[in-house]
Amino acid sequence: MSTIQSILQRSLFIACLLLGQFALAQINNFSPLAADKTIELTTPNIIAAVQEDKDNDQYKTIPYRFGIKIPCNYTPQNEGFWTKSGDYYNWQMRIHAKDAKSLHFNFTSFALKSGESVLVFNDSKTIVYGPYTKLNNSFDSLFSSFLIPGENINILFQSKQKQQNPFIIESVTYGYRSIGEFVLKNFGASGACHNNINCPIGENWQKEKRSVALILVNGNGWCTGSLLNNTLQDTTPYLLTANHCSSSSYSNWQFAFNWESPGCGTQLVPLNNVMVGATYIASSALSDFLLIKLNNKIPDSFHPYFNGWDFQNIASDTVVCIHHPSGDLKKISVANNLCQDSSYFNAFCWKIGQWSNGVTEGGSSGSPLFNKEHQVVGLLTGGPSFCCSAIQDQHDYFGKFAVAWNADTALRKQLKYWLDPNGMANNNWNAFDPSPINAYPGDAVQLLTCNQIQGIAFSCADSNSVNIHFKNNGTTILNSLQFVYKINQQATKIVNWSGNLKPGQATDFILYSLKAYQPGSNDLKVWSRLPNNKQDVFPSDDTLSVNINYIFGATLKLQLKTDDFGSETRWEIKNSSGTLFYTGGPYTDFAGGQTINENICLMPGCYQLSVEDLGGDGMCCQNGNGSFILYNSTNKSILSGSQFTCSIQGNFCVNANGNESIETAIHQDLYPNPCDKQLILPKHVKQVQLFDPLHHEITLEVNNGILDTSTLKNGVYLIVFDNNRIGKLIVQHEY
Repeated sequence: MSTIQSILQRSLFIACLLLGQFALAQINNFSPLAADKTIELTTPNIIAAVQEDKDNDQYKTIPYRFGIKIPCNYTPQNEGFWTKSGDYYNWQMRIHAKDAKSLHFNFTSFALKSGESVLVFNDSKTIVYGPYTKLNNSFDSLFSSFLIPGENINILFQSKQKQQNPFIIESVTYGYRSIGEFVLKNFGASGACHNNINCPIGENWQKEKRSVALILVNGNGWCTGSLLNNTLQDTTPYLLTANHCSSSSYSNWQFAFNWESPGCGTQLVPLNNVMVGATYIASSALSDFLLIKLNNKIPDSFHPYFNGWDFQNIASDTVVCIHHPSGDLKKISVANNLCQDSSYFNAFCWKIGQWSNGVTEGGSSGSPLFNKEHQVVGLLTGGPSFCCSAIQDQHDYFGKFAVAWNADTALRKQLKYWLDPNGMANNNWNAFDPSPINAYPGDAVQLLTCNQIQGIAFSCADSNSVNIHFKNNGTTILNSLQFVYKINQQATKIVNWSGNLKPGQATDFILYSLKAYQPGSNDLKVWSRLPNNKQDVFPSDDTLSVNINYIFGATLKLQLKTDDFGSETRWEIKNSSGTLFYTGGPYTDFAGGQTINENICLMPGCYQLSVEDLGGDGMCCQNGNGSFILYNSTNKSILSGSQFTCSIQGNFCVNANGNESIETAIHQDLYPNPCDKQLILPKHVKQVQLFDPLHHEITLEVNNGILDTSTLKNGVYLIVFDNNRIGKLIVQHEY
């Protein structure tokens, strides 16, 4: 049976990154320059870039590119405007780039003096990077700011002297795809089959996740890397990534740690743990490895974790990859099959024959491959896997740690010299946790989630349990705990929990019935205390505070009959804003299929049901006679389907009385979709209507069951068959 995750999104304010009170005071005194004082940046050739990306992304053999560098030569001497305030000279510049999804600066000759600082910010000053100071100077004088979403970017330089050339802005990176909404909504840029690291599948990998960083490569690409321990255990910040991510300098590389959704849903979090600059240590194409060292010690507040490793050439039957696909929030993928000896673009690799849960994408390059002992045995070199790829393409290649260890005797082409300087390692070495966040006694408990998440709570029954999901973060068994909770202005109540919760395990506890809520807005606060009748010295993660609007919902039932390959079937329900409410699958493979019934409770609104088949052959009829039916509360079918290719969608609405009504019929099996010059229509279709994104009807010719789409612009269109069957058509011309 599937695990259903009922999810509601919580909004988070975008916090200023690495910004102190001094920087806030600085930035509050300045406004973005007016339009007539703004530099207009030239728009690059996006069409050519997209075509290149289509070829380059397929095998993940170069960093995932999201932007194009626009050359320039801006300095405080030749551009921008100077003012003076008190003892400080202030230089400002603002750039506008039409249709850009993000912008950031790339510097040369970056040489700030004592007392000088640089801030980079958006027009609303809700995103501010800096202050950058002389601590950010590097030996080769290169530097990069982090991404600002949107078409406008601002820079402020402050100095007690009117210095003319403290730096040169040699280029501005014009972001043109997914990462364009990086801070605001890049979560979800990767495919839907990925698992957030804090989903249940990642519960046993909470230490290792702290080693993994998203890397901004050379100002316009993404890779993934991970920290490695060495036998001195001196927290030298060695970071392992892929050699194909390398560049001529690493001074402007940026490393974002701990960028992950706090729960299993796609909840936005700010990028707070960012470091700039690294130094080359070693690399080799034999295993596609690159070892670099961060230029500064990683702050204890980042809680860095230095992975253990194993340099034996032994295939593992269970492996895990933690990565940032397409620059997205941190994900985890698992393969429960024996690794195979292989090669990829002349690198010696472990081949993952097929992922059991999750895949990788561009941006995952360099991510660590862990064996079941939680030791690094490889790094992602490439491969064709992606969400909804064909079964034969759900494999990837990881450069072997064993080959990177000392297959090449040159010190700058091996790991052994750097990770085992005292010759103490015997086949492997354990991880090192210099700043554990789960020390015990102390941080014994972490309150993870409430099943009624911030926002809207709804029930399809007269009463419903409110469950608290919590975890034992200590090193001893947790036997007792007290929960204290308060609803609105009601009296505080205490509930005792007892059990046998082992270290690292999590469980649910029924706090009370939803009858305690009043209709409308409710404030719920929950505290945990006295683990094993002791004090928790790290109480910061012992509380939950949510506001819940209680609404009566409607009950629906989703019935799925899988085909022979239930492991290919996944489904989800989202509302019209794209918020994920329910998801299920994959299921077990079973000859003849199996029937799964899922009860679904939804509040008033409109939704989309999406069913995927990773094999690309639908649920019927090549490998069994599978199907799905969505029933309303009167057991009436409102959506159904069976024959499709990779995915199928249908829309429906639930009204304020809890009744269900179908709004649009199921999307047809359009082929090909996306299409280029023509669309093959289903045989039974007699009449076709087409609407553009502005709902204007478009007239096209249909000849012999083929719709001519060659004159349409690239985009998403609504197609209606026989006046009542609605589908989504994607037009994507090949240039």
